[in-house]
Amino acid sequence: MRLSSKLRKVKVLSSTQNFTWRVLLNKIISKDKLISKRIIMTSSLCVMCGEKDESLSHLFFMCRIA
Repeated sequence: MRLSSKLRKVKVLSSTQNFTWRVLLNKIISKDKLISKRIIMTSSLCVMCGEKDESLSHLFFMCRIA
């Protein structure tokens, strides 16, 4: 069974499903993406912990504060 069909069967709010899809597809905007697109030109450090570059994987899996 594909992940998409499994996710649709889970009984959660549609906004939660949407957010989960965006995370899985790496579509959440983080500083690393904004810097690569030259939208911002500031420090790339995580705004939560200030220790490592802010990326999707850092924010959701490695940041000690988030």
